Parts: sequence; C-alpha cells; structure tokens
Amino acid sequence: MSKNELTITLFTIGWLVPFFLILFTKKVRGSEKLLWAVLTLAGSWFTYGFYLLVAPIHGPTEEANAQSRPDESGENI
Repeated sequence: MSKNELTITLFTIGWLVPFFLILFTKKVRGSEKLLWAVLTLAGSWFTYGFYLLVAPIHGPTEEANAQSRPDESGENI
C-alpha cells in the first residue's frame, strides 16, 4: 500500500467515524437519526460536535427514560 493510499484510507475512516457514532447512539431515533447521519456525512466532525450540543430535539427516548426511572424499591432499573 502506497503512502497516498494509506492517507486516503485513514482520511475516509476518520470521515466516517462520526456517521457510525450517530447511527449506533440511542440519543435520537427514527427520522431525526437519519437527518443527523446524513448531515454528518456532509460535515463530518463539525456536524458531530453540533449534534452533541443540540440533540435530541424531541427529548429522551423511551429506553433512556426506562433506564433513569427508579423501580418500586427506589433503585434504578
């Protein structure tokens, strides 16, 4: 593998990391997740930083609410 190929490969991996971080997060869901993922492909790390500041727009998901609610004994589930 030449130096140019290695550079292009590392750049591509670095560009796609925020895309996959958004795809596998539980912070957003549905069409909002799709929107953030597409925007991240266009803006990469800049958009990912913006995502960390403002997402989720619609509040926490049901899974996040279930994890933070205490059960009847007062302990977190």
